[in-house]
Amino acid sequence: PTLGLTTIGCTAGQVMKFNGTAWACAADASNTGTVTSVSAAAGTPITVATGTSTPVLTMSAASAAGNGYLSSADWTTFNGKLGSVSVSAPFTGNGTSGAPLSMPPATSGANGYLSSTDWTAFNNKVGGVAATVNGGVVIGGTATAPTVGLASVGCVAGQVMKFNGTAWACAADASNTGTVTSVSAAAGTPITVATGTSTPVLTMSASSAAGNGYLSSTDWTNFNNKVGGVGATANGGVMIGGTAIAPTVGLTTTGCVAGQVMKFSGAAWTCAADASNAGTVTNVTATGPLSVVSGTTTPALAITQANSTTNGYLSSTDWNTFNSKPASVGASQGVVIEGTASAPTVAAIRVSHRQTVLNGGVDAAGQANFLTIGTGLSVVLNAGGTSEPVYVSFSGGFDSHGAVDYVGAVTATVTAFSALPANATVYLYVDRNVTTGALTYGATTLAPLYQSAIPVAVAGQHWFDLSTFHMKTYSGAAWTEVQRVFLGECTTNLTNVTAVTTYALRGEYEKDWFAVVQNGNYPLGHNIGVDFPEVVSFTARSGAFPVVDVFTSGIWSTSGNYGASMRFTSRNVLTVHATAFQPYHDRDVASASTADYRIRMKRRF
Repeated sequence: PTLGLTTIGCTAGQVMKFNGTAWACAADASNTGTVTSVSAAAGTPITVATGTSTPVLTMSAASAAGNGYLSSADWTTFNGKLGSVSVSAPFTGNGTSGAPLSMPPATSGANGYLSSTDWTAFNNKVGGVAATVNGGVVIGGTATAPTVGLASVGCVAGQVMKFNGTAWACAADASNTGTVTSVSAAAGTPITVATGTSTPVLTMSASSAAGNGYLSSTDWTNFNNKVGGVGATANGGVMIGGTAIAPTVGLTTTGCVAGQVMKFSGAAWTCAADASNAGTVTNVTATGPLSVVSGTTTPALAITQANSTTNGYLSSTDWNTFNSKPASVGASQGVVIEGTASAPTVAAIRVSHRQTVLNGGVDAAGQANFLTIGTGLSVVLNAGGTSEPVYVSFSGGFDSHGAVDYVGAVTATVTAFSALPANATVYLYVDRNVTTGALTYGATTLAPLYQSAIPVAVAGQHWFDLSTFHMKTYSGAAWTEVQRVFLGECTTNLTNVTAVTTYALRGEYEKDWFAVVQNGNYPLGHNIGVDFPEVVSFTARSGAFPVVDVFTSGIWSTSGNYGASMRFTSRNVLTVHATAFQPYHDRDVASASTADYRIRMKRRF
């Protein structure tokens, strides 16, 4: 069939134009278009001449040196090329990029190309064995397996092979009459000779690691069974190095790259990419204390460290801790031990003073000062290092052994109290965890009470019950026992701690001799930290009367002696008023205007 535009109703010069309904002949419009210039894009094989008036586009034929259109000659050449190649063994592949032609090396069981290794081996083989003329030997066997032996042509029984000056030939054996008159062994040889001048007997011992000698049949068998040489099996994946008597064997590295493994292809061992590590195990699980992560792909087994609540492995630190534990526990003075040898328990601790600080830093006057002002609204507890350690006794009431007490130790300086309430008097305490013995710190704006009677219940109030010797705190609903000791108190303004008071060690205070005058008032900061502590003793003396007068507790004023009146002007201050000094009995010769006092105080429990 042929196709062409219709000419029906058309005149010369007309063009085919769409009229909105159909294609039909119509007058050509003017040749004025909107294109003002024609050019070729950069990098294309197209060239343009007179691009602004009558553009002429050209393109050259493509070649190995340049782009262009495909010529019919090249099309015929390309179309005539092979799509693939058919091969027969030992070739493989079809000649395409996906299956290039290949041939394996020849082996004893497969055809192929001759490898350079095999070529060298074959080239080094004997091409053939020939007998030397008149050499006395004959060659038998085949070309590939020749045999060599002495010639027997022309020989009779008893003859020997003898050189006649020209050739080796059979001849009669000479008589046994010789010219040797004596036989001896050369020095340094393993040969010995007996009766060397008449009937010599030569002997030689068997050789060994310690001496020369003949080769015994046993050693011959051993040596004969040794490897005569080491060769590499074709396609066996190994290579031979070293020397003939000291060969080395290793996997071949020919054609290998890093990370590859030796893999059997079905015909030979060659280097190949490592396969995935997929094994026969599809999932790994564990029971405690072992755990497994990524059990179906790359299992990683883990075990936690054992502690008081978790099974696991025993760390070296814990091992040393357990190993350092005593085999048994003995009780010293003040301690009662119960339980068993493997699980002893401390039933009670006897301390000299209960519910107080037993030891801590003091100032030059002997008053406790281990609490100091910190930064902002904080207080520092100084212990350890250059400071005395702070030991605190916590009262735990009573049991069948008597008093129950616990001692906690602070051996390092710590900012124990921070973010304290502003513009307040704050009471500072230390808590002991009844299970672990760990110490923590706290504060309250309510002064603790020390009494036997149950106080008015106020949420947050602390009460040391003198009937049970338990510290208690009111939660808002009930009194709860705690192991808690108050260490001191402080005052604060809006941003800082302005003053801090450390309570007296062991709840005791002693003011050594201090001078007084008649009717003088002397406030003494005892810092015992309880209301109305007990004055244990009051002692007075004067220059006019050097003999000491002692007035025991309960005598707050005297008449006609070196007496004093006393009153508590605050929780931690006792004010002493010196009364008029008068002769005491007949020991004074005159009244005195000055005196010295000494006072000792302690808690009432």
